[in-house]
Amino acid sequence: MLQMGSIVNCVDNTGVIKVKVIQVLGYGVIRHAKIGDRVVVSVVKLNNKAIFLSDERKRKRFKKGSLHRGIILHTKSRFFRKDQTILWFKENALVLVDKNGVPIAKKINVGIPREVVSKYPGIASLCFKIF
Repeated sequence: MLQMGSIVNCVDNTGVIKVKVIQVLGYGVIRHAKIGDRVVVSVVKLNNKAIFLSDERKRKRFKKGSLHRGIILHTKSRFFRKDQTILWFKENALVLVDKNGVPIAKKINVGIPREVVSKYPGIASLCFKIF
């Protein structure tokens, strides 16, 4: 589970390397984010040599400290499925999206769980593996 202030890896090709979780979006007061949840993040670290940032217009969009929305794909804490299987990953990871839940990037570099695919089908077309 991720909470406010957690540093998370960004696994798409936007050129953003690390982000900080600012707020977990949802109904009421939600303190923790799990796989498939939407969060508001702030950019902490950029990859200036990224192909996606070669365009000047896109470079202005992703600056250190800029706010974006993201969807959690991986967490280190255990995630229990309904069929009694357990998922956990080596790192916390997310993908940047717009307000409608459509990914900003053109490619996702990791496989994603099927719980995320059922909530956000637009992400499934950009990844290479669904498990």
